[in-house]
Amino acid sequence: MSTWQRFLSSREFPDSDVYFDEIRFWLCSPPIGTSCSDKDFKEEENRILSDQSNYHMEEYHELLEALVSNKQINVLLNNLNCHGIQQTDINQLT
Repeated sequence: MSTWQRFLSSREFPDSDVYFDEIRFWLCSPPIGTSCSDKDFKEEENRILSDQSNYHMEEYHELLEALVSNKQINVLLNNLNCHGIQQTDINQLT
């Protein structure tokens, strides 16, 4: 497990996806430390799965916020259009 932790800490973005080309060097080097227990392995697996889930939830919330914001902009533009203000009028102001 210590080799895995050293690998993660050597990365610019430790929680990003791991690709074979990136880990190839580490696979060819002898591991440092003792082998991990099944319990340690399972805990690390659960931590990674939890991090992935949290990352995807953050992406979902950012997308949801963008959609809500876009909907609010469309509502505002529709209200402005109802008052005779056109998109071209708005573009001229910016």
